[in-house]
Amino acid sequence: MKDLFPGYYPMSADEEAEFWSSCLFVFDTNVLLNLYRMKLDDRKRSLKLFRELGDRLWIPHQVAAEYQRNRLGVVREQIARIDDLSKKISEAEKMIRNASPDQHPLSGVDADQEEACKACQRVERFLKSKRDTHEKLLKDDRVREELDKVLTGRVGPPYDTEDLVKIIADGERRYGALLPPGFADNRKRGIYAFGDWIIWRQMLDKAKTERRPMLLVTDDRRKEDWYVAGAPAEFWTRDELVTEMQQNAGAAFRLYTSEEFLKKASEHLERRTASVAERLSGSGAWTSYLELVRRAQDVAALMPDWLPSAGQAAAQAVAYLRNNPWLTQTALRVLQDAEIIGRVYSDALRLTSLQFPYQPQAEPLENTDKETEGET
Repeated sequence: MKDLFPGYYPMSADEEAEFWSSCLFVFDTNVLLNLYRMKLDDRKRSLKLFRELGDRLWIPHQVAAEYQRNRLGVVREQIARIDDLSKKISEAEKMIRNASPDQHPLSGVDADQEEACKACQRVERFLKSKRDTHEKLLKDDRVREELDKVLTGRVGPPYDTEDLVKIIADGERRYGALLPPGFADNRKRGIYAFGDWIIWRQMLDKAKTERRPMLLVTDDRRKEDWYVAGAPAEFWTRDELVTEMQQNAGAAFRLYTSEEFLKKASEHLERRTASVAERLSGSGAWTSYLELVRRAQDVAALMPDWLPSAGQAAAQAVAYLRNNPWLTQTALRVLQDAEIIGRVYSDALRLTSLQFPYQPQAEPLENTDKETEGET
């Protein structure tokens, strides 16, 4: 039955090697936009990896259009999150500094109180530097400049208006039948509801012309119109997509997350390209960030209920780091500062005989991050 249901079967080692030796590499919009969320060195390595892929890199026109439409919004989103987190950290600092004997168990612990305030100030300075970097991108987008160079001649053609209207009509029928991809976007308005379907059509067209397998790298794991929910990596791709690509273009198709793509690239691609992928995978730039999020959650656990402002700051830090994981020594130092704040609170609670057994687990890290973000 494997010939009839190829998506339900993992590739053998030989099939996978053949697939990787000839496929076109397609990167979804979210992967391009994630370049704005990476630290400088990892952004450079990502762009270098794109260059190393050479003529095997290809981007559907719809992906490029979505990137152009959304890039400034992503930058503004980062700025807004930085501002929100900075406000929470500032509120926490004021609460610590202005504590009086009858208001706060930190009273009388002046040295620790000052240490916690300095930690807040270091976090604020760090966030300001990140905000300044993102502000510059609004007017002078070096990321897009580099992508323009990398993607020259590697972006597919657009559909004309008449063809686009027909494709949208086809999409409406497919969505009614819950035929992937794209039906998860059916609540969006107008043409925006059909972005994934248009990307898929453009990939089918390219595969027909090239007669080559297609590998799509996307990090939108929330959408079950692409991925099989809860499946292991070798079964992520929905069988309907694998079958449609085979039937319409005579080509194989597989989905990868960025993390899984980097792992496989280090195994299958030429040594120079694979080495770039290995460095990116090792840095964690495209990973799930679980370790960093865990540490942020540990910091949040230190914040007691009696200090709501600091509790909010910690919760905001968790959300912010989950979506904007810099994964640099500087970022880890910021978490250490948050741990200093939390440790001071914990010590103060013990002084007042309240039960608070939690102790931070992270070891101190040296700050070796010397990067400056003046270029991509």
